Amino acid sequence: MWVTMKGRHLELRYEIGYFKDVEVWNPFHLLIFIDGHTLVGYAFKKYNCKIMGEGGDPYGFFEDILYCLNFMLDEREALGGGNYIGDLREEARMLGFVVGDSTKLYWSHLGAAYSRTILELDGELLKVHYYNDLLSYTDCPEFEGKHKGTVIIPFSEFVEDVLKMAKEYIEKWFPVDAKIRFDVDDDFTPEDYEDWRSHIGKLLEHVEKLYQKKAK
Repeated sequence: MWVTMKGRHLELRYEIGYFKDVEVWNPFHLLIFIDGHTLVGYAFKKYNCKIMGEGGDPYGFFEDILYCLNFMLDEREALGGGNYIGDLREEARMLGFVVGDSTKLYWSHLGAAYSRTILELDGELLKVHYYNDLLSYTDCPEFEGKHKGTVIIPFSEFVEDVLKMAKEYIEKWFPVDAKIRFDVDDDFTPEDYEDWRSHIGKLLEHVEKLYQKKAK
């Protein structure tokens, strides 16, 4: 069963099931697109060049992207965020991306193991610099060179996409995901479920308040 959540620019798809090729902490097949560009997902001839979902975690995606928005919306924050260790601006330039000297940069894994995405807030625009490691190895001609790029969209529209999709996920799909987690992860408990749901709910509420404050 595939779940699809979409905004104006952002789209998340993930497959709910039991898969031998995924890890306990990334228990779903994940696809992420922005304006049609594949940030997470891969294609090979042995799969008939069909775009395939990567092992990942929608909860991890929403948690990380909400942390990103918290960082972007909080004017007191520094210029570099995310879990990258080192000079993120230098890393972005080494990957071939053009980034400003004083823009906010956030490193995100997007809830997947093989994606490198640097989100850059430049005024009212968000520049999404992505490097899809798995797709870089494609042997499908139609996907060659499409593992890397920059998508520029209005920051406000990205925020609204994330808020809309995160609400849908928490209310509708996280309880479904939890049933899978209980089966595949012996360490995942009912207490964890309540803690996770409370955490992501409070994070969403905080980001929504920051955005409303900025919009005034």
